[in-house]
Amino acid sequence: TLNSIAPFFKGVCGFAERQEVINIQLFEENYIKYINHCKTTNWLQEEKYKFNFAYWVFKNLDIETHSDEEILRLAIESQEQKYIEDSNETGVNFIKSELQFNDQFITLKDISYLRALISQSFKDSQPSLEKNLTHPKISVWASCLNPSEYFPYASSDLQAGLSYITSLEGDYPKTGFKAFQHAQLLMHGLKDYLLGREEIVELYENHLSRELTKVDWSWIVQDFTFFISKIIAMETTQEDYTIDDATSDLFLSKEEFRDYLDLLNSEKNIILQGPPGVGKTYIAKKLAHCLLNSRGNDRIEMIQFHQSYSYEDFIQGFRPDGEGGFKLEKGIFYKLCEKARSDSGTKYVLIIDEINRGNL
Repeated sequence: TLNSIAPFFKGVCGFAERQEVINIQLFEENYIKYINHCKTTNWLQEEKYKFNFAYWVFKNLDIETHSDEEILRLAIESQEQKYIEDSNETGVNFIKSELQFNDQFITLKDISYLRALISQSFKDSQPSLEKNLTHPKISVWASCLNPSEYFPYASSDLQAGLSYITSLEGDYPKTGFKAFQHAQLLMHGLKDYLLGREEIVELYENHLSRELTKVDWSWIVQDFTFFISKIIAMETTQEDYTIDDATSDLFLSKEEFRDYLDLLNSEKNIILQGPPGVGKTYIAKKLAHCLLNSRGNDRIEMIQFHQSYSYEDFIQGFRPDGEGGFKLEKGIFYKLCEKARSDSGTKYVLIIDEINRGNL
């Protein structure tokens, strides 16, 4: 493990040192899977909105020339834009969701904090943090305002992928500012390997209909890591999974975790609610594996709702067949129900991430 993570490692860690943390074999294997997944599924279309948002912020906000008040006005304006084609939805839910818990999703104090982060003025000391702008949210704005240095990071979405693709062993920070620093280091290592690859450039330039910019590369790293977390990292060996295993790196006590597990067994479904970045998805995965007493994911399906996700995607609906007609295609929920029905007596789990985002 790294004994200490420099907060602004680009000036401290060299290219070779950053790359040492990446497991090259795992990277290459999963890079191929990522490219194939992007080519054969709707993955890029479903994730396009976040690139459109980041590009708008990158083109319209300038941390060096705009005042705090101007940045605040433009940040608010960013949530009045449409980022999904053929949709009246404005803004992005990973920003707007902050309004569930606070009156504003960004404040002047938050912007002052962003300035300190980007200018590196607080050095190694951990800064004070506004409650309504957690480190995942900070990284979103920082990655748009200074994409050469920062990447969008949310521990619940990316931690599993970063752990899987790196060669680090032992304990490393999982929460707070140190975890944010640690993730930025690892994502810089990934960027070193992804940057300029022809397949990536061709895929994204065709999909985004523009030449790739610095902010696009920052979010490509996020997207690759997100893919690893959602699709690959759960493909582990079929070993027993106990409450001790589940709570080994959680802040929840064994008793609290057991209560959630009992509730899931009796009620068959639960909703984990809380501010962004507190680990709801991570806990949901732990509960699923513990419920099945298995580390494997062959009986676990996970999906993330987003603003363009519909009934047709989730249950079933008609899709173009490529020959000028339409065919009825089953969604993930329908397929899992069929799988469970043909294997009665065996438990199956469906995890829905960001359930409030779906348009069903």
